[in-house]
Amino acid sequence: MSENLKDTGLSFDEFDERRRPATVTTSFDDVLDCAQSRRGFMKSAAMLGSAAFVMSVWNAAASKAAGRPNFDFVLVRANTLDTVTVPNGYS
Repeated sequence: MSENLKDTGLSFDEFDERRRPATVTTSFDDVLDCAQSRRGFMKSAAMLGSAAFVMSVWNAAASKAAGRPNFDFVLVRANTLDTVTVPNGYS
């Protein structure tokens, strides 16, 4: 196949497509399909959830071991007032 682009009257894209047709899928499509599969999504979600849980437990344990409370304010006790109640020092 020794045809020349000038002799065909085709645009470069048409000529290139005729000489070297593109594959139906590319390697990126394969990677994307794998990443978006249900099993891959569930695995990623489980790993993210597990990591968040472990980090929160570790943070709570570290703050308890250091002797400091989890919150930097005095907790407001539940009440039946018809107002918004916030800790002292907050507005």
